[in-house]
Formats: sequence, structure tokens, C-alpha cells
Amino acid sequence: MARTDRGLALIDQYCRHNAFVDLLGFEFSTHEDGVVSYSLNIQSNHLATPGFTHGGVLTTLLDATMGAGALTLVADDGQVVSTIEMQVNFIQAVHVNDVIVCTSKAIRKGKKVIFMGAEIRNEQNQLIAVSNGSFYPFAAEKAGYTLNKKPTLVTMLLLIFTVVVLPIVSFYFGTPLSPMQHSILVVHMVYVVGAVVAYCFLVGELTRNNSQVDKLWSIVPIYYVWHMAAVAGFPDRMVLMAILVSIWGIRLTYNFARRGAYTWRFWAGEEDYRWEILRKRPGFSNKIVWGLFNFFFISAYQNVLIFLFTVPIVTAVGNKPLGIWDAILAAIYVLFVAVEYVADQQQWVFQQEKYRRINAGEPLGEYAHGFVRTGLWGMVRHPNYAMEQSVWIVFYFFSVVATGEWINWSIAGCVLLVILFKGSSDFSEEISAEKYPEYKEYQKRVPRFIPFTKF
Repeated sequence: MARTDRGLALIDQYCRHNAFVDLLGFEFSTHEDGVVSYSLNIQSNHLATPGFTHGGVLTTLLDATMGAGALTLVADDGQVVSTIEMQVNFIQAVHVNDVIVCTSKAIRKGKKVIFMGAEIRNEQNQLIAVSNGSFYPFAAEKAGYTLNKKPTLVTMLLLIFTVVVLPIVSFYFGTPLSPMQHSILVVHMVYVVGAVVAYCFLVGELTRNNSQVDKLWSIVPIYYVWHMAAVAGFPDRMVLMAILVSIWGIRLTYNFARRGAYTWRFWAGEEDYRWEILRKRPGFSNKIVWGLFNFFFISAYQNVLIFLFTVPIVTAVGNKPLGIWDAILAAIYVLFVAVEYVADQQQWVFQQEKYRRINAGEPLGEYAHGFVRTGLWGMVRHPNYAMEQSVWIVFYFFSVVATGEWINWSIAGCVLLVILFKGSSDFSEEISAEKYPEYKEYQKRVPRFIPFTKF
């Protein structure tokens, strides 16, 4: 049996995407390397005559079982298998309402060919049919599967650079924190952020709705920036930055609310579809593992990140008056928020019309491909994500104006946000590529974040 997350995920995809096996009603279970079972409750649609099951059903059951058994031997290597040849011997007939079980066995695994065997037995353990077959292993991507890729070296180095190198460089070579800045960050905000983390974790665990952070993503930054501005005595630049964050937050909250994210039961509402999918993935289905993931990533990491990308406002404590660069940055910030609104609106209109047609039983027409690919979405695959990152990068540049330092201690938030959106978009695109046949061609044709580039 596959032992890595990659192999388990590939087997999971195989089971979910084998439409013909689902059509016939086969039930899959895995035992160990090379040994898997499919069971089948014979129904009237499996019959060739009024009394006997069609031999093609039994042949398919044998083929599927041997193929799945061979898959368990190569899934860890990112491979799937295709049948080369098989021989079948039928021993006795199968009737309607009989429950039969087919079990595979590995005969020999070579470098280029895997030899398998299988047998079908009924509930009385009587032998129904036997088969031997050979199977060819090849890369799963060639069959249209999407593999969970390991983090790239560039991503890992960027994460290490952001978390380790940048804070050290900024601490020793940048302007140190003033007493007021230290007080805002440590005395006033640590407990606030800690309380938000605890709330998201506990409510998520109790309700099994793990989108508590999503509900607060656009709300708590508004509180954070105004709280920090108030502690500092409302300096002009901090007030300007707080107003800009409020514009961003109100806009994003509206977009989230119209999708059903908020109800009078504050813990309920729409959950991010990706959490439900991830909970079913191998390695995350265990409640303890999911609880740890909920605490450390969903609740703690994301909430700390939310706070970190608002931290540049603290650099404006007691600093120089507003100038032309503040006006330019404010205009760019509002422009990016407006573009993000347009992107979200285009997606909203597309999805609303698509589901209206589905519910009305009307032809889908241009909506049949399933995803929006016109307007801003024809320029980049994630215009909303691109603008969300850009908004907080521009927000960081206010700290550059305030300190005169291109790299200062408040930079980690926007860089970590870019890394988060890289991973988040990877996961979203994996789901979309599995769901929509045309999405892979869309990926080849349209860049992810930056127009007219490969990025």
C-alpha cells in the first residue's frame, strides 16, 4: 500500500475519478501492497440474461482489481498503470443479488511491467472467476492526474529568508523600535491577536466550520490599525493608513457576506470549499491531525499573518508629516482595491448566471466550461489574489516613506502573504484542474498573477 502522502493522494484521485467503476457500483478497499479488493452487489443492470451476470462485468471487476493492486505498488513514485493484457477463466455463474468480492495479488513487479493475479469469490467463498494480467506503469500526469508537488527550493528559501534573515537584518541594521512602537506591539497587541487565535480555533473545532479566520480576515485588520493608531495618538500617516485599510476591509467584507459567509449564528455560514476537500485527503482525515492543522496553520499562522501585514502602520508613529509619496501610494492602494472589486464582481456574475441556468435546466452555453475566463480573468488566472497581494505590498511602502529604509522590520507580513497566496492558488488550481477539463489549457495560455509574463 502507498505510504507517502503523494501516493495516498494519487490512489484517492484514482478512486474518485474512475467513472466506469462507479457506474457499475464497485466498492473499493485497500489492504496492503499489491492486495486490494472490490466488492459488487449484483443488480438487474449487471445481467446478460434473466438469470446470469454478464461476463463483461466480471472481466471489468477483475481488470479493475488487478489494476488498483498494481497502482498501490507504484503510486508513491507518482505513477499509474495501464492494462497490457489479461486472461480470464470463468468457473461458475453469478446471479442477481449475489455479493461477490474480487481480490488481487502481486505476482512480480518489474521495472517496465507488473504481473498481477485476481480471483472472484461469492459469499459462500466459492470461486467464481480467476485472472492473470500484465500492467504498464507510467507517469500519472500523462493520464491527467494532478500530483501534490513538494515545495520548490525557491519557495523554501524565500520562506527561510522571510522568517529568519529579514528580521535579523532589520534588527541589527535598521532603525530599532521606539518605546512607543514596542509598547504597541508587545503590550497592546499580543494579547489581542492571541485571543483571536484562540477564538478561531475553539469555534472551528466545536462547530466543524473551519472558516472562522475567513470571516475575520477583512474585519480584524480594521480594528488592529485603528487600535494601534489610537495608542499612538492618531498621527496623520497612521490615520491615513487606517482609513485605507477600512476601505479595503469594508469592500472585502461585503464580497464575503454576499456569498453567505455571515449569519445570525456567527459561527455558521459558508465554509471555504477547500477545507472540506482537504479534510478528505489522506493524512488529514484523522481528527487529531486535522485539529493540529487547524490550530497551527488555519488559526495561529493565518491570524499572526493578518496582524503582520498590518504592522507597517506602527512605523508611522511620531514620524515626519505627510508628503507627495503618501498621496501617490494612497491613490495606488485605492486603485488596487477597485480592481479587486471588479475581479470579484466578474466572478460573482459568472457563477450566479451559471447556477441559475443549471437550476433552471437551461443550456449552459458559454458557461459550460465552468469557470470565468473573460475580463480580468482573461489577463491573469487570479486577478483578485493578485490585487490582494498588491494592496499589502503598497501598504508596506508607507513604512518605506516613514522610515526612509527600503527594508525594515515590518516587511515580513507582505512577503509571507505572497508565499501564502502562492500555496493557496496551487491548491485551488489543483482542484479546478480536476473539476474542469478545459482548465489545464487555460493554465497554459493565461499567467497566474502578472499579465504578459509566466508568473
